[in-house]
Amino acid sequence: MFFMKVMEVLLSLPQPELNHILGSAGVYGITSRQSGIETVMRVLSDREDRLNLYMSSGRCEKQILMNMALSHQEFWTYEEIAGAVTDSEKASVDAAVGELKKNGWVFPANGSRLTMPDEVKRTAASCFAAVKEETGLFVPREKQKSYAIVQDLFFFLESAEKEQWKLTGHGVIPRNRIKKLLAGMSVTEAIPDEQWRFGYGRHYTHYPDRFSLMYDFAFSEKWIVEEDVLKTGTAWERGQELSVSAVLGRLFFSWLRQYRRALPVLPLLCRLIGTLLPSPGTALFEEDIVKACSLFTDGYCYDSPDDVIRKRVLAMLVHLHVLHESESGGERLYTLSAGAGEDMLKLVKNFY
Repeated sequence: MFFMKVMEVLLSLPQPELNHILGSAGVYGITSRQSGIETVMRVLSDREDRLNLYMSSGRCEKQILMNMALSHQEFWTYEEIAGAVTDSEKASVDAAVGELKKNGWVFPANGSRLTMPDEVKRTAASCFAAVKEETGLFVPREKQKSYAIVQDLFFFLESAEKEQWKLTGHGVIPRNRIKKLLAGMSVTEAIPDEQWRFGYGRHYTHYPDRFSLMYDFAFSEKWIVEEDVLKTGTAWERGQELSVSAVLGRLFFSWLRQYRRALPVLPLLCRLIGTLLPSPGTALFEEDIVKACSLFTDGYCYDSPDDVIRKRVLAMLVHLHVLHESESGGERLYTLSAGAGEDMLKLVKNFY
């Protein structure tokens, strides 16, 4: 299947493009087109060579590679490729595309568009995830038995229905009330007191990160209504009928939709983490995940690229029961959760 798919692309490749790939691999003097195609096939099948090539690629090249490799999209225009990279790399797109074509990662197809055959996609994804072969650990698969964020979400909504807190002039729950509410949750958080607090949620300056996530979700589902008081909406009656896994799924995709406004690369970051942690039996240290994924974001506002991965993605995925966090030798370790959140990252498809 691999050879047929790549062969189809190579057979339609103009001879100059074929020669560029051969020259990049250090192969010269081949006069037969058939021999040239067969040689390129061997070059594309050399796992060690492909890995070295990936590791030596520039940041823009890697961004283009992984956007295409983890996408179901078959053909890409130049504008789509330029739109997929971070702002800091847009000026490098022309040169990066040239290098990727020369090295046999992407190929011209259907006029001015580019394509990446399926097995080349798998090779690129494998090269990106090579870190897990070096530093990854195997851990026992433990089934998730409880989902704290769903329990705390329902506790918040039941409290809102009962208490109907009068909102402040800023439209938020009074500080003493939110403090009491947070104290009753299974995962406790402190009320923010930073002078210049930064976040992504609706009332992030007043609410801590995890509660802000729950609040934003409940508001987007119309389970709560902000008037003079905070009260539950009529949609909450239907919400109570949902299963735990259904609520968790809605919560995850609500987070993805809302936070991507600030972080357009969030879906890609999720797919990258899913590539590094494909099953609950594989664990990686936080530093390895951050190092692999921070290349794909410029950061946001006061968040550096490393902050985005640690605070805005990994921490949230733990809250959402998509990842499980533990410690080994004083270092944070992450693995894919076994349970309702296990397949969430595989369902992320849209990169924009």
